[in-house]
Amino acid sequence: MKKLLIPVLGVVLGTFVACDDSPENPGDFNVKCSLEITGLRSAAGHVYPWEVGRTVDSQIVRSYIKYDTIFSETGKPQEITKDTVYYASNTRTTFHFVDEVILENGKDTLYVDLKSNAKWSAPVPELGSVPFRWFVPQNIAGGGDGTITVALTANPSSTKDVDSEQTVFTADSAVMYVFKFIQKHK
Repeated sequence: MKKLLIPVLGVVLGTFVACDDSPENPGDFNVKCSLEITGLRSAAGHVYPWEVGRTVDSQIVRSYIKYDTIFSETGKPQEITKDTVYYASNTRTTFHFVDEVILENGKDTLYVDLKSNAKWSAPVPELGSVPFRWFVPQNIAGGGDGTITVALTANPSSTKDVDSEQTVFTADSAVMYVFKFIQKHK
């Protein structure tokens, strides 16, 4: 009897504690996504100046495929046509293109601080012109305010600077920042 009483008492007590008398609204789901880069700094103590060179406000063009069947005089399907229909959606996108950011040569960690009310992504950039990956984001996604941590390796070239283009954008792609980082040669 004692073995049965403890689980039953736990379930009854759990339902009283777990249930909320008045559920609250978790927030306004109609709020537009926002993303703002607030700073660039390194573990070595460098604070890198940066500014948005140009901003482009655009509208997303979406598409769908429309199928149509043409019937013969006898009523049998003769031909199926396939057309792609493009239309301007209600979604607006803002691109912020940041002027080139010159980084010091050497092994370091770069921190990109940001403020956001949405999920965001910072995918690993393409390799570019150099055969090694010198710019490696450590956390490529998050939500809300955060910091993107990027591992930097030293540029081994004594004559050529290396570059990398990093994008940071919200989950619905309503706001996007495009950075071009350049690391000096030795």
